[in-house]
Amino acid sequence: SSGINAEYGERLDLPSLRADSAIVNYYRPKDTLSFHKDDLEWDLTRPLVSVSLGLPAVFCVGGTDRSTAPISILLTHGDVVVLSGPSRTAYHAVPRVLDTMPALCSCQTYSCDTPWERMAEEGRTFVGEASEIVRRTRVNVSIRQVEKL
Repeated sequence: SSGINAEYGERLDLPSLRADSAIVNYYRPKDTLSFHKDDLEWDLTRPLVSVSLGLPAVFCVGGTDRSTAPISILLTHGDVVVLSGPSRTAYHAVPRVLDTMPALCSCQTYSCDTPWERMAEEGRTFVGEASEIVRRTRVNVSIRQVEKL
C-alpha cells in the first residue's frame, strides 16, 4: 500500500521506495547462497531493502561485475541492508550462515516437538514458536519493487 511505502521510505530515507513484493529466503546453519545479482526488476533505480532475522550470516557484496573484490559484512538479527545506487546491481552472496545466535539476542527457547494443535493446551503461542525458529535458523526478507509504475 502507498501508506506503508511512504512511511518506510521516509524512515529509511528512500523516497523512491515503492515496494510491491518480497522474497523470503530461509536458511539453516551452514547454508550458503552463491554470488548473484538481483537485476530482473523493471526499474533497477529502485532500492532493494533486505531485513535479517535469526542466526547471523556473512554477507559479501562486490561490484557490478565480477572483477571487483567483494567485502564481507556480518549481519545479525534485526540488521537492514539497503542496496541502492551502484550497489543495487552489485554481485552479492551469503557464503555462510553461522550456527550460533549472539548472546545479546532476547529470543526465548521453546521446544518444537509438540504439534501446532496442542500449543494452546500447553500455553505456547505462535510468537513463541516463531522465536524458536528465529533462534535456530535465518530468515531474510528482501523487499523490492517489481511492477512498472
